[in-house]
Amino acid sequence: MNPIVIFENHPPVIDHWFKGCDSPPIVVETPHQLSSLSHLTPGVLLMQYPQKASHSLIQDFAEKGYQVVVFSPSPSDDEAITAYQHGAKGYLDTFSHPDQIQQAIQTVKMGGVWLEKQHMHAMMNILFDESPPPLEWQTRLTERENDVVRALLDGKSNKEIAMDMAITERTVKAHLQNIFQKMGVKDRLELVLAIHQTGQ
Repeated sequence: MNPIVIFENHPPVIDHWFKGCDSPPIVVETPHQLSSLSHLTPGVLLMQYPQKASHSLIQDFAEKGYQVVVFSPSPSDDEAITAYQHGAKGYLDTFSHPDQIQQAIQTVKMGGVWLEKQHMHAMMNILFDESPPPLEWQTRLTERENDVVRALLDGKSNKEIAMDMAITERTVKAHLQNIFQKMGVKDRLELVLAIHQTGQ
């Protein structure tokens, strides 16, 4: 089992993050100390942003194979998007409830991404502030599935999509499952990020 690594030097923060870990983490304070763990397979890494983290550090850790979860004492939409664009897999408040921290860690461990709901719509709006031209990913989906994706990118809920398309929520969920499968993703956020990446 890959150990959780905490990249931080403030005891109150470290103590709080410990409460969200299901196994004792390894604490390091510098990139040099982290490099001493090269004999271990990279796992989840928790780090502070912006005091302790920089964009390059997030990217460096991600490129080394770590699943980076970034914490912020003052979370913002811009920070969340910047963190994800540099390779972070999770972003949440520094003092989120330990249960929420544990959920984020478990989600990232399973290959997912974690973003608090209040930042989700902002990410969609910023990533898709202009309508993308027809792209390869759109050819994988049916016309109806593309309609669902467009509504999703507008930040609409399943209920709102169902009302707009005159279908049931159950049908919307079925469309979403088909879309997730065709796009190789697990949830809405992964879908948004996958579409953004293919549009680069």
